[in-house]
Amino acid sequence: MALTHTILQFNLEERASAAAYSALNEIEQILLRHGLQGRVTETFRANAKPLLMFLSDGGRFTAEAYDNGLVCVDIVQPKENPLIKDLTAVETAISEAIVATISQWKFSIQKGAAPHVGYFMISDDEVQQFQFTKRLYSARSQYQQIDIFHSNEFGAMLFLDFVVNLAESDEIYTKTLLGNGKYNMTNSKILILGGGDGAALKEILTYNPAMVTMIELDQMVMDAVRQHMRSVCDDVMDQLKGDNYEIIVSDCVPVMKEMAEKGELFDYIIYDITDVPVSPTPTDGLWKTIHDMLDNAMRLLSPTGYCMVQGHRSCCPKTSRLYEEQLNKLHCPVVYTKDTVFVPSFREEWLFYRLQKK
Repeated sequence: MALTHTILQFNLEERASAAAYSALNEIEQILLRHGLQGRVTETFRANAKPLLMFLSDGGRFTAEAYDNGLVCVDIVQPKENPLIKDLTAVETAISEAIVATISQWKFSIQKGAAPHVGYFMISDDEVQQFQFTKRLYSARSQYQQIDIFHSNEFGAMLFLDFVVNLAESDEIYTKTLLGNGKYNMTNSKILILGGGDGAALKEILTYNPAMVTMIELDQMVMDAVRQHMRSVCDDVMDQLKGDNYEIIVSDCVPVMKEMAEKGELFDYIIYDITDVPVSPTPTDGLWKTIHDMLDNAMRLLSPTGYCMVQGHRSCCPKTSRLYEEQLNKLHCPVVYTKDTVFVPSFREEWLFYRLQKK
């Protein structure tokens, strides 16, 4: 049975404890008038904050009041034939009866729905909802949680640690990362950092490069994509070596350091790994990791080469500023250009960088 979990939040104008108890009494009467049936249980927390709970065969309904004036109402009921059908009317009635402002418009979560409904966090703690027809793959590797779902809207979708990584709908992501055909990669020596979905490798091989080296940490990601997202990777990851490419399954850092010690240089480096963090300061560990990875990459870039980087959400100017501060701290001076494109499964515009040595 599919359930809908709806959250209503209000701020009382009067924050006295008496107002909180009165608010719960009003909420009880409003819910009963709008179709609620069942047993009412009133309990108290250790710190004397009231909680009102309705239990019935038709769902679970709770209301809580806090000292700061916040009132939360949770309504969990069947998606089909719910006891309370007009949630907008309930929200308006509660707001007027308890003399409170609506602090958050009602937000509904689907539980146990078929087809499956999934909720995933994005980089700044926003929640995205996806409607899936089925789960194609789910496993935890040594490094991360890996899930692939099928969506009628985006096709097969790869999630890593519950964050959308790439979908069959997202060819524009790969095309933009690689420069939209503006760069001549024929007979070039190319390094891909990450790229476990195989999309970048598949596209680059159509350019007839001299040699492509791809360093991917997680074999299980590649195996899952090979099995369930063939339109994204084709057969390029069926073997770890081909006529003009090699996939190294390893942490990028030691391999890049070894390459640097040997004096290897690449015409193009494709940086397709960890997302940029949304953070108020550049001191977080992930920022340092990104700086160090880019610094290692630039040591492997030829004097006339390009490092092509997937960046972050274009709607975060503070993040862009902090990211570009990291670029200015690399061991060599760099110049960069930027491209922005709407990525379908991300449901937003994404920023890409092109780095060159000065």
